Amino acid sequence: MTESAPNAHFIHERVMKASSDAILSGDFEAFRTCYRLPVTMESYDGQRQIDTEDDLRSFFDGLRHQMQRLGVTELYRTLIDARFLEDDTIAAMHETRLLRDTLLLHGPYPAYVVLRRVDGDWKIVHGKFAVSDSQRLSGLFSVSD
Repeated sequence: MTESAPNAHFIHERVMKASSDAILSGDFEAFRTCYRLPVTMESYDGQRQIDTEDDLRSFFDGLRHQMQRLGVTELYRTLIDARFLEDDTIAAMHETRLLRDTLLLHGPYPAYVVLRRVDGDWKIVHGKFAVSDSQRLSGLFSVSD
C-alpha cells in the first residue's frame, strides 16, 4: 500500500463531509462529484443500482425530500474504521446520526462504504446502510423511485 490508514480515514471523512454538505444544501453538482457511476446502494429494504446521472439525480432528490420531511439540519457521521483494500480502494465503516439542531431524530445506524480513486479523485462506488427504523426513514434508501 502506498498510503497509510490515517490517510484512509482522512479521505473517507472528506468525501462523506462533501456528500453530507451537498445533500443538506441541495447542491446536486457537489453531490455528483462524490460518486462514480454505476454505484450500488443497499439497505434492509433491498438494493438500488444507480447507473446514470439521471438515476443519481433521482436518488439525490429522494434523499433531499426525506431530509426535509424529517427536518434534518445535520448529518453527523462518526468514523469507526477505514482501510485500504488496494492502492485505489478504501473500505470504511461509519455511524450516521440525523439531527435537527441538537435533537437526535433517529438513533445511529451503521454504514459501510467503498471508495475508489478515479482519475485522482476519491468517489463512492458502493454503500450499505443498516437502517432499522423504516417508519421514520421510509424511502431514504428506497429501491425504486
